[in-house]
Amino acid sequence: MTPETLNLQKLEEMAHYIVDQCQSKDNFGKVVFWKLLYFSDFNHYKRKFSAISNEQYRKIDLGPAPCHFDKILENLQAKGKIEVTPNKNEKEPWIFRSLEKPQTEHLNKDELATIDNVIHKLGHLRAGEISDLSHEDNPYKASEDGKIISYGLVFYRNNDIQAKVE
Repeated sequence: MTPETLNLQKLEEMAHYIVDQCQSKDNFGKVVFWKLLYFSDFNHYKRKFSAISNEQYRKIDLGPAPCHFDKILENLQAKGKIEVTPNKNEKEPWIFRSLEKPQTEHLNKDELATIDNVIHKLGHLRAGEISDLSHEDNPYKASEDGKIISYGLVFYRNNDIQAKVE
C-alpha cells in the first residue's frame, strides 16, 4: 500500500495549525516541527490507511525530514499566514509564529484529532528527545540513509514506540 500524491493544501493547513498550536512552546523549532508533521502523517496512516498530507519524509541524521518543508514555509509566509524569524538561541535558530487563525477546511475531524494527539503526546519534547524517538521508530530504522521512508513500515512499529507516539 503506497500513499497517494502529495496534497500541498493539506500539508500547508497542517503546518499552519501546528505552528498556531505550538508557537508559545519554548522547545518549538525546526526539528520538533518536522517530527510533529512526521508523526501526524504516519500515525494517521496507521489508523486510517491514509496519511493526512501524503508528504514524503526523507531519512537524514536528524530523523525523518519532510521533503516540501521549505516550500510550505515560503507559501505560508507569502500568504501572510505565518512569520519565520531568526532566533538568537542557537539551539532553536528559527521562531515560527502564526499571524492569523489557521484555516482547516481541507482537514477532516479525524485528521485534526490525530494532529492534536501528536501535539499532546510529543509537543512538549525537546528537539533531541523527539529526534531520538523518531530514530527508534521502525519506518525510520528500516529505511536507507537519504531515501524516502515508506508509510507501510508504520505497521511494524514496536509496542514501546507505539505507546510513546500514538
